[in-house]
Amino acid sequence: MYQQSYGSDGIVFKQNLQDSLIYRYVNIAIKRIQNFDKRFFTQNAKTAKSIGHEISKFP
Repeated sequence: MYQQSYGSDGIVFKQNLQDSLIYRYVNIAIKRIQNFDKRFFTQNAKTAKSIGHEISKFP
């Protein structure tokens, strides 16, 4: 994927998005969100399992 950028003299440059600074920050943000999802849903799954276990003890 390429992004067009314009120089001060009006020349059009095609820049690979992987080389741009924004791509690095977006890539880091995506990884952090994925790690958060893993931790968050793992904790909630354990909590839900323990709650289900406690509820199943009731007659």
